[in-house]
Amino acid sequence: MRLRKIRPTALPAYCLLAFCLLAFCLLSLAGPTLAQDEEWAPPEPSPESMDWILLNSGEWLRGEIHLLRDDDLEFESDELDDLALDWGDVAEIRSPRILTYTFEERGVASGTAVMRDDVIVIQTAEQVLEFPRSDLLTIIEGHPKELNYWSARVGVSMIVRSGNTDQEDFSGIVNLRRQATRTRLNLDYKGNIAKTNDEKTADNHRGTARFDYQVSRGFFITPFTGELYADEFQNIDLRSSAGAGVGYFLVRKSGLEWSVQLAGGYVNTRFVSVQPGESIEDGSAAVLPSTLLEVDITDDIELDFSYDAQVTVPDTDGTVHHLFAMLSFELTSILDFDTSITWDRVENPKADADGNVPKPNDLRFYFGLSLDI
Repeated sequence: MRLRKIRPTALPAYCLLAFCLLAFCLLSLAGPTLAQDEEWAPPEPSPESMDWILLNSGEWLRGEIHLLRDDDLEFESDELDDLALDWGDVAEIRSPRILTYTFEERGVASGTAVMRDDVIVIQTAEQVLEFPRSDLLTIIEGHPKELNYWSARVGVSMIVRSGNTDQEDFSGIVNLRRQATRTRLNLDYKGNIAKTNDEKTADNHRGTARFDYQVSRGFFITPFTGELYADEFQNIDLRSSAGAGVGYFLVRKSGLEWSVQLAGGYVNTRFVSVQPGESIEDGSAAVLPSTLLEVDITDDIELDFSYDAQVTVPDTDGTVHHLFAMLSFELTSILDFDTSITWDRVENPKADADGNVPKPNDLRFYFGLSLDI
């Protein structure tokens, strides 16, 4: 057998080819490792830039982060419009826009940011800061400005009938909410006026205010909670209460928030009229329990439920209850159709000067429209 001889001039070519193949394989294997080892930092701010979020499913979304609160991320996309995402479904964010981040233990930081591998890196005006994702409480747009903290809801309903019976029913709901990094202020008003054949059949108004301070992800304190209420058909010229307490979120996740609160305070009631010899005013210490439930049933349907009581002590005869539930159907991004129910109960109604004793229960149903601003 004759062996084929390799010419010496061909040997370098074979060696060069083998070397190139080996180098290519080594670079292919090392490439991802080198990329992962590179240092990374938040992107530079740019007014033309948009936020990017990576979902656990591997999908990227491009748009603007508006708000993160209660593990619910509000995100706006040009193609998908407004989205409500569960924070637990977000694997990564890249934001070249100025946002403000609040952390449970380490305060507040504003700047551009990147979140990856459960670490949030924020480029502030002075330095680069790193925080664990698990400590993040809220994200709001821009620097901490007063206008960014406020939202409003205004609702009205009206029923007008004419003919054998002339009837006019009006009701209104106003909610102003200020949500800062750790504080929340709620201002609410509910009012109802009704006439039948030009005779007034309902006239009640309720205004409430509550200020909360978030201590941790679940626990909050309420330095002040107060209410003003008037209903001439319940013989109440003005009932006022003020107190302070603590609260806890039993559930706090995307689409579902349920909190309970227990406060102590003082309740004072001035009546429209009373029987001869009785006092026109009555005051007492009170225990003020309450609960609030907010549920996103679907993307377009939301349920709001609240219950609170004023339990007078040591005599509980002056105890009152208030329950409110509203189902909202989203018609547009700012317009909703609402249907609501209100229940008020006075355990021991006060007789007026003519001896008339109001009924202890009032139950009202309403339909109307509301604006979310």
